[in-house]
Amino acid sequence: MNLATDPWIPVVRIDGQMGALSLEEALDQGQSVRDLDVRLHERIALMRLLLAIAHAGLDGPSDDSDWRKCREGLVRSALGHLGKHRESFQLLGDGARFGQLYSGTIHSPKPDATHPMWASKLDLVLATGQNSTVFNNAASTLRAFTPPALARMLLAYQACSPLVGGRHKGRSPCIEDNMLHTFLSGEHLLNTLWLNLLDRALVERHYGAHRWGIPVWLAMPKSPTDESAIRNATQTFLGRLVPLPRTIWLVDDGRTIALETGLRYPAWVGGPAEPSATLMAGESNKERRVFGIQLSRALWRDLPALAVKRRSDGARGALAWQRFPDNPPCEFRVAGVVPDRMAKVVDMVDSVFALPANAGGDRFLKLYQGGVRYAEDWAFAVKKGVALYRGALGDKPGHRARKRMDLIHQSATAHFWTAIEAAVPGMLIPLSAEAPEAFRCEVPYFLDYDGQEEGWGPLVRRAADDAFALACPLESARQAAAFGAGRMYMLKRRPRTKGRLISVAPGASPGRGQ
Repeated sequence: MNLATDPWIPVVRIDGQMGALSLEEALDQGQSVRDLDVRLHERIALMRLLLAIAHAGLDGPSDDSDWRKCREGLVRSALGHLGKHRESFQLLGDGARFGQLYSGTIHSPKPDATHPMWASKLDLVLATGQNSTVFNNAASTLRAFTPPALARMLLAYQACSPLVGGRHKGRSPCIEDNMLHTFLSGEHLLNTLWLNLLDRALVERHYGAHRWGIPVWLAMPKSPTDESAIRNATQTFLGRLVPLPRTIWLVDDGRTIALETGLRYPAWVGGPAEPSATLMAGESNKERRVFGIQLSRALWRDLPALAVKRRSDGARGALAWQRFPDNPPCEFRVAGVVPDRMAKVVDMVDSVFALPANAGGDRFLKLYQGGVRYAEDWAFAVKKGVALYRGALGDKPGHRARKRMDLIHQSATAHFWTAIEAAVPGMLIPLSAEAPEAFRCEVPYFLDYDGQEEGWGPLVRRAADDAFALACPLESARQAAAFGAGRMYMLKRRPRTKGRLISVAPGASPGRGQ
């Protein structure tokens, strides 16, 4: 099977039809393809592969001006590159293979017939070996996979391979610190690729001179001592787009593989940031850290961090988003994989955000963050009110009481956040975009949600009331007294976000700071 010419990429077309395409077909028919129809870890890997092919075909773009003009020739250049290097995309066979380090050389790993490694190891959502049983329980079943399935599994495993053998040894750069990957989405696949292309000037400004590199299939390491090829694969922009943290050999039967540790990927100098990652400022001005997935928080609460433009402290969203100073309307596709220290995939996260114009500006981000903080204030108030209710009923300090309280808090919190999350796209985002512009943004602003008769404020308050009522039953006089005490505490003791209030009434001027 050849990845360039044989179908293996599931897609959804503009007309709703589904099918599978080869790399050449995906590029040639990109204007008729609405989106990739794959799992989120496969999406991360496929986007990086398609971008690497597009960059290699264009041999750039060289700068922002070149990027704006390259959309017309993107398909022709990428198809020319694939046609010239089709032999590099062979999945099986005796020679060099795509994505299989040292294949075709004496250093290629040999399958162990006595203790075989099952091919299902490459699928991160199947329960094989160290993989979690959350997604699949058929761990003892011998599975056979088709070549298209093996191709997707191989590519995604190399891109999202969890930690093995130490902090850096054998880890894919795509899951550094549980990083989130943000891709800009267009109306079709071709436009999506164009929106996420970076230019040489932008790459070298962020990663240093001579860090552009070439794709790994043009310079596959021949041995563990092939320093030049390994340096390109692990320390350049194009080389890292298709990582090789594992040395893999696919056996032709589709059931077994050989698997060993591959290349080591050091963090980028100046900040461990892949181009689609979000950077946050650390404790010192010189320190940067990747914005990672927090399973206890829904992604919409952290949208301001994902959409921020580069700041003086080094924080920034995905590099592709940085090239738009005019902040046009845009759709973000955010995805990430969460492994644990035992190389198990714990969870995967995927969200889509439709952002209005100026979503990257301070005005939108600060107002949106104010809406999130308002909800967080009420979530905290619910927690404190429930604690007071349980205390009034006689819960005493101790392990059992604490465990019971944690379960009650989790139930109430889950109910609260679920109730308001659905309103974010149609209420909080438009409200933050359409709020009055006549105020300065040196300090956090938030709208006067307490003064609203309808909208985000009443919605959040109703969700808090419902969550509190769910956790605090009213089945006796004693419970009623405890309920009243907890509810009164919520109303009087709700924390107030520091910042400046502004009215949501049309034409109103900024309110007083508090």
